[in-house]
Amino acid sequence: MARTTDRKTLDTIQHFKDINHDVLIDHAKSLGGKKAKEALLYLKELNEKIPFTERMREEKRQELREKTKRKKIDGEFVDTGKRLYSEKQIDEKLLEIKEVPKHDIFTIKRLYCAEYWKEMLPKTKKSNEPTFEDKIAAALAEL
Repeated sequence: MARTTDRKTLDTIQHFKDINHDVLIDHAKSLGGKKAKEALLYLKELNEKIPFTERMREEKRQELREKTKRKKIDGEFVDTGKRLYSEKQIDEKLLEIKEVPKHDIFTIKRLYCAEYWKEMLPKTKKSNEPTFEDKIAAALAEL
């Protein structure tokens, strides 16, 4: 049985994890006027597709080869050791793929929110440890 989830509306979104493609579009439209058009064009740019290269094809082939069937035993899934896809099935799947998204949904959400919806970005915990940028600057200063 497929899981069904209620579509979250812009008013009910409280966490970054609740954001999906539809919510991003709704938010962009809610900005109104020029800003809405700019935000929608930015989303379109982030959703750009790139050709599925031979290197990507080999990586995906390896990933599909490593997948194994799982069986639920006593409420836990256990690998059966049998391959999930045959070589023929893998070839058929890979032939269907012509292009792939340049960015995954998580990257799109993060980039869009950084630009247009800053209050939805996850709050990062402040620590006393130096940031990556600080470490780079210190390393350069040592040279």
